[in-house]
Amino acid sequence: MKRLNIIIKGIIVTFFIISNNPSNLNGQIVDNKIVAGTIDSIYSKVLNEKRKMWVYVPDSNSLSLYRIKEYPVIYLLDGDEHFLSVTGMIKQLSQLGRCPEMIVVGILNTDRVRDLTPTHVNTKSAEDITSGGGENFTKFIYKELIYHIDSLYPTAPYRMLIGHSFGGLMVANTLLNHSQLFNSYVAIDPSMWWDNEGLLKEFAATLPKEKYERKSLYLAMANSMNPNIDTMVVRTDTSESTNSPRSILHFVDILKSNHQNGLNWCWKYYQDYDHGTIPLIAEYDALQFIFKSYKLPSSLFDKVIEKYFDSGTIDIYYNSDSTIIAHYKNLSNELGYEFLPPKVLLSITGYIYQQKKIFDKSYIFRKMNVDYYPKSADVYTDMGELYYAKGDKQKAIEYYLKALTIEESTIIREKLQKLKSEN
Repeated sequence: MKRLNIIIKGIIVTFFIISNNPSNLNGQIVDNKIVAGTIDSIYSKVLNEKRKMWVYVPDSNSLSLYRIKEYPVIYLLDGDEHFLSVTGMIKQLSQLGRCPEMIVVGILNTDRVRDLTPTHVNTKSAEDITSGGGENFTKFIYKELIYHIDSLYPTAPYRMLIGHSFGGLMVANTLLNHSQLFNSYVAIDPSMWWDNEGLLKEFAATLPKEKYERKSLYLAMANSMNPNIDTMVVRTDTSESTNSPRSILHFVDILKSNHQNGLNWCWKYYQDYDHGTIPLIAEYDALQFIFKSYKLPSSLFDKVIEKYFDSGTIDIYYNSDSTIIAHYKNLSNELGYEFLPPKVLLSITGYIYQQKKIFDKSYIFRKMNVDYYPKSADVYTDMGELYYAKGDKQKAIEYYLKALTIEESTIIREKLQKLKSEN
């Protein structure tokens, strides 16, 4: 038995869940240790080397009663640096209904400069010798890594790419030259100064001609300037020490001058954060920006829950079912991927109406779950519970049996035995 806590308007709603699937280790305690994900690897023919990645799959994937078939995926550059912070944010924000649950793939580095720079530069620096392998690394991602992740994990066709510093440069290069690979891009203090701002010159030439409908970009800039220089002065400064902020501001100017291309973008200057401390806060803000429309309107679901738990009564929103459908339809249209209403949201709403004996409304939400998640045993169990509450034992038996064809459950077997003994 597992406990699932849903936080709604500060109220913790607890469900006890029976699960026969012990395989998921995300956030679980194993041998007295907390395990945050899975270590995975593939041999890349493109890069001619073995590549490791850390993979986080949402906890709900192991809870059979609320199993979700597919999750959007975050591909995280410099995964060994940012994996724990991003997975923690996803877990917390998704529980609060501010973003979907997501798989996180943290790509570990082998030759960072090689993989995260789009062009080769000839300098005296030893680390620049292998630079310029960015396009080959991108080929590894779309030819091998994405295929590998899609074949083994419950992925949805919505992908996000997050990178910091050289990783941010790689994010920008991918948006420019391979925009179809990801739905959303997060570039954190990107090294746009690389190769005499060569990538910026490409952006200036390409952005006016390209379309980026349903694509999102969040751009973050750290405060890497001397105390006596601000964002106005840095634009005209020519010293090498201001290359990074100056190049990012040039990037912002290019983006602002090409508003006609449909790109949904936002940038923020983090005055109180330097290059090393910016990733954590920028990752959080990026998720809030990209999924700003994800949260249901407070007038729809929160007030129903709030009213129920505050006074034991419930307001009947006769259009709430169509409003939920409209909300997720609009969200899907905005983000370019079909986001379904969360199963747990529909289940809780149906349960509340059932408890108040408003069976016609309960049926609407139970039926939505059956339509949206037909391969999940729990949606048929919920429908069986509804018919049992209505006194239609034959229909309840029918739905309990349907649930058992998908997943065996001792609890449902016991319910069936009780129903049959009552007939």
